[in-house]
Amino acid sequence: MDDIKQFFNNKLLLTLFGSAIAINIFNFLFLFYFIEKLNNLIILHYNVYLGVDLMGESNQVLLIPAVGFFFTAVNLCLAIYFFSKKERMLSHILSLTAFIAQLGISVACGSVILVNYF
Repeated sequence: MDDIKQFFNNKLLLTLFGSAIAINIFNFLFLFYFIEKLNNLIILHYNVYLGVDLMGESNQVLLIPAVGFFFTAVNLCLAIYFFSKKERMLSHILSLTAFIAQLGISVACGSVILVNYF
């Protein structure tokens, strides 16, 4: 139990996971805002070489940040576990990976909105 307290007292881990969760919440809100303005059928994936290669309903776009949330939650659980086993470096790598993955998911959300909305 003391290890969990130390984990949440670590400013770098707290900042990275907090930022990852904040970005994920922003992605959900961003998509909710634009989904209302889109038609029911939207482009979910666009390839520069082939053009549109995946279309679906507008609520399916929420799977992108949902997968990001799942990835961040799994990384957080693993980071707490490894932190308690004194593998501090691995906990930092997991937290950084969650943050970078959320940035990539933000790019994916932005590109889906860009292709459909503008």
